[in-house]
Amino acid sequence: MNRLSSHQLPAILLVVCVFAVALSSVAQVHPKLQAAIFIKLLNYDMSLARKPQNVIKFHIVIDSATASQQNALQKEFSVISNQKISGKRVEVVTSDIKTLVSDTSLDQGAAHIYYLPDGSSVKTLKTVLTSAKPWKIAVLGGNSQLVEAGAAVGISLDNGKPQIIVNLKQSRAQGMNLSSQLLKLAKVI
Repeated sequence: MNRLSSHQLPAILLVVCVFAVALSSVAQVHPKLQAAIFIKLLNYDMSLARKPQNVIKFHIVIDSATASQQNALQKEFSVISNQKISGKRVEVVTSDIKTLVSDTSLDQGAAHIYYLPDGSSVKTLKTVLTSAKPWKIAVLGGNSQLVEAGAAVGISLDNGKPQIIVNLKQSRAQGMNLSSQLLKLAKVI
């Protein structure tokens, strides 16, 4: 077995450190924490308070890239089921992208929110945005790339801490009316 020379060890350590920094920059906020943050921040969406429905359906949108995460996401987001947003009960459901876009009749007895988890493709986001637009349904993203591509709000890591990201133009287009208090805490793009 070959031993590392004193010249090789610093180079190997440098490669390991660069790799670790790269991995930490793509790490995302755990779904259970995302759920808790989303339930809090949605209380700052004044448009939800004005909706006549007493139930908010929080759809976790699953595509082929996130299908393997479906059970884990449902479990992690179940912590917000039956909680309240603006006095309205939250119901968490998992919605397959194919079913979601083919269903032309939304349950009018509920307000709706779509959530795309980390790993969702931008193509899926575009499809969801097209489907949500006529109904002014807010689309939330599990990472900053989804927000930059058109989701209204998302959560990512900044120096190891969760950061709320708001795409202000998209949030307004999707019918959200976020309070200035929330916008002061968020990164607005």
